[in-house]
Amino acid sequence: MRTDIIEKIPEIREKLNTEKKSITALAKEYSISPQTLQKYLGIEPKTRNKKSAWQDLIGKQFANRIVLERDYDPPFKSHETGLRVKCLDCDRIYTIRKSDIEKSCPYCAKIITGRGHKLIQIGDRFGYLEVISDKYDYSGASPKILCRCICGTEKWIALKHLKG
Repeated sequence: MRTDIIEKIPEIREKLNTEKKSITALAKEYSISPQTLQKYLGIEPKTRNKKSAWQDLIGKQFANRIVLERDYDPPFKSHETGLRVKCLDCDRIYTIRKSDIEKSCPYCAKIITGRGHKLIQIGDRFGYLEVISDKYDYSGASPKILCRCICGTEKWIALKHLKG
């Protein structure tokens, strides 16, 4: 035990009460760890809630999805938590990153038209383009879908460029 700190405990308590300084600030001031200072002051350290942040999300609805459970083997290579979600529009169950929880369903591929939302399906036409696949490419900033032009050329087109 450091006797110099023990002698200053009344002074530290006074600063804690009157100056409303935090334990961390006082620990820095006296060159001691916050845990050790709490021990000297007889303050119980705060225990962390054992419940993880992802557990708070289970059963809650975000955008058009409900969180079902944590995916312990997500398909993406990342340190992020994977969550199994169910889309309320297309009834698909899939895995997303926890950071993408507020985004809408990538499988629905909703675009905004003048009349509201429209689901993109195989066979839909947008000017000279016809949708020929229900798979999406998420490699860029905007999701893309495979389309065929009337000239026969097949190309991945960003959803934001498809006009109804």
